[in-house]
Amino acid sequence: MASYKTDKDLIIWNKEIELIVLIYKLTSNFPQEEKFGITSQMRRCAISIPSNLTVAWGRDSMKSFVQFFKIVSASLMEFVTEKEDELLSKLMIEESKMINSFINKIKD
Repeated sequence: MASYKTDKDLIIWNKEIELIVLIYKLTSNFPQEEKFGITSQMRRCAISIPSNLTVAWGRDSMKSFVQFFKIVSASLMEFVTEKEDELLSKLMIEESKMINSFINKIKD
């Protein structure tokens, strides 16, 4: 973590911001009756991912830091189960692998 000054220096965080944009574009084409259903769920989940990365960054113990990264990984998997878009699913799996790799790296 020493080489990163803020959470925004992480490739993972920046990729998540890109994914939020993709999810908002994707869900904007969903039927209006899904506005308070799947559209809302996907958007809230998307926003929670970089938010939890930021919370992790502010943790004072490695155990807590890693726990928030695991929450992020679980949120990503929620998108994979939605399977609304193949590109989105592929990006989420890739992002999850990056997070798990990062967790393993910092635990060493």
